[in-house]
Amino acid sequence: MSDKILNIVLCAVVRDDKILLLRREKKPYRGYLALPGGKIEFGEQIVAAAEREASEETGLSFSHVSLRGCATEIISYEGNAEAHFMMFPVLLEAGDGVEVSGHEGELFWVGLDDVAGRSDIIPTDIDVIERYIHNDCREIFHYSVIRKGDEFTLASVALASI
Repeated sequence: MSDKILNIVLCAVVRDDKILLLRREKKPYRGYLALPGGKIEFGEQIVAAAEREASEETGLSFSHVSLRGCATEIISYEGNAEAHFMMFPVLLEAGDGVEVSGHEGELFWVGLDDVAGRSDIIPTDIDVIERYIHNDCREIFHYSVIRKGDEFTLASVALASI
């Protein structure tokens, strides 16, 4: 991975108390269910990036968009940082349309109350969904994730001092 911090949006697409997740086909979380999202392009505003990424990955349109906060994630392997993300969770309420699985992965609707404790969802995404989406938290958190082979463990979550 790069030695740069990647600025990304995490798109929480919600409809009828369910959240839309995709099975990742790319590293670092290949095979895990994840919030749709991706890199913020140079000169792009956060909400615009979320709308673009979610639309590209799901084929849906959105009736409401709101930035929910900011978080950092560092993934470490054998004590060394291998990925560093600045994440911006954005809530998107899906409008009319039918979701379409694309090149990023197959899509699944999962009940908001069914996310916690699942081992097939990215650990950080579980916490982001619970804090920022389900409980409407607006604080800044730092996530530390440990990778062992193809498995990821959320090692710590710390509230940022601001």
